[in-house]
Parts: sequence; C-alpha cells; structure tokens
Amino acid sequence: MGGNSEFQKFATNVDKAKKEKRLHSWVEERLSELLKRLYPDSSPVPEAGGILGGRNDLIQFFPNRRRVVFELFATVSQVPQDLRLMEQSSADVKIAILLDEQIKPDLAKEYFHKKPDHFPYLWLSDVLMPERESTCLNQLHDAIESQLANEAGVSVRTFEQRRPYYDSLKKLLRDGYSSNLSQSEAHQQFEIRSHEFRKQKDEFVFAFGNDANIEAYVDNVYMKCVDISHVHYRLALSNNPATGEEKSKLIEQAKELHEWFYDQYRGGARKIFSKHLSLN
Repeated sequence: MGGNSEFQKFATNVDKAKKEKRLHSWVEERLSELLKRLYPDSSPVPEAGGILGGRNDLIQFFPNRRRVVFELFATVSQVPQDLRLMEQSSADVKIAILLDEQIKPDLAKEYFHKKPDHFPYLWLSDVLMPERESTCLNQLHDAIESQLANEAGVSVRTFEQRRPYYDSLKKLLRDGYSSNLSQSEAHQQFEIRSHEFRKQKDEFVFAFGNDANIEAYVDNVYMKCVDISHVHYRLALSNNPATGEEKSKLIEQAKELHEWFYDQYRGGARKIFSKHLSLN
C-alpha cells in the first residue's frame, strides 16, 4: 500500500515538473549524481552538443575518450525526434530513460513500436525515486559495462586499472630523455624510479592481460633505462669519467638513447598500448 502511495506521489511530482518545464533538468541532475558515484573520474554534462544541429539530454565523458549518451523519453510526440538524436550519436553507449507505463502507457508503446530493436532503457521512477537508488545504480552499471564490453577496446573499469601503470611508464620515458640525468640527484632519482618500474613488472604485465608484447616492451624499457643511466654515469658522474674513444662512443650512444626515449614518449608507447587502453 505504502509503495503505491509513494509512486502516486512520484507521478504527481513528475506531472508537475513537466508542466513547469523542469523535468529534464531534474533527470539530468539526478543522473549526473548517480554517474559520479559509479564513475568518479567521469564527467556527466547535461544538454551536450553530441550531434550536428542537436543536443543530447546528457553525455557522460570518460578519460579514455569513451562516451555514454542518455535521452529522456517523456512525450509521445517527441519519441521519433528523441530516437533520431540517439541514433545519430556516435557515443559508445546509448541509454534511454522512459516515462513509466503506469504514468503514460502510450509512450512506452510508441518507443518500442518505433524502435523494436530498442536501446537499453531505465524507467524514470528507478532514476528519480530515492528508494529505488540501489536498483538504479546496478542497472546503470550493467547497461554501461555490457555495452562497452561489446565495443572494441576495454571497459571503463579495466581502463582505470591500467591507467596508473601506463602513466608511470610515460613518466619514466619522459625522464629518460631529460638532460638532467647528468646531474647527480636527478640521476639517482631516475635509477630509483627505473628499479621500481622493474619491481612492478609482474603487476604491470598482469594488468595488461599478460600480453607477451607488453612484457617484451616493459623489459626493453628497463634495459634502456639501465643503458642510459650507465652512459650518464660514465660521462659525468664517475670519479674516473670516460675519455677519448670511449667518451665519443658513449656520447653517440647517449644521443641514440635520448632519441629512443623521446620517440617512445611522443608516440611509440601509445602504439603499443592503444588497443589495451582504447586510445585512438
């Protein structure tokens, strides 16, 4: 009985919000709140210009450049237009929010009639009613993750697990072509970071699905770190620095190593890791 009473109160509030033209903002605000709880690093943006000449009710932007688009279906006559907005969107995930059948039966019928192969959807009551919050969070998570799993690339959660390892690699590559390695303190810090990188190799490779190419690349980066560290030590930091022919060879090797680290930082690493991070 209490449940029916709560739903009737909700239906009245929805009808009032529609008349006052604030239903969309209510839904957008609530969705944004729920999405930030599920994906703290994402950015939900209401009324985003996701397609040429039109705006989607809300687009959720992820750090790996993937997107989720939401469209509210609350008016029967607007169903074709709202469907076009979703169909024209290039977002990775598309989710409809439908006004409940108990409130307006014709709307759901029109939606499924126009789009038999329909987009995943949530009922408006699940999004807005506080007592259904847990259900809504689960539905949102499942709808987003299942669609991302069907797309090329990786899920958001997988990306977030892998990103710290990739970031640590990029930082090491950046430091590798820094001229500061000829200075004692910077050289020592670089050696510490490269050894830490080596120590986390198993975790790093496991995070990227034990890919043999990733493992070989990580090993190669570490060996390059050892080489460039040795070169700078012999050229500038040793008590008995290199001279003559040895110095000339080391200078040439240092130049090659700097170029290698720079090339990897600027794009080489990205090519290796792109399919594992959905980087385009």
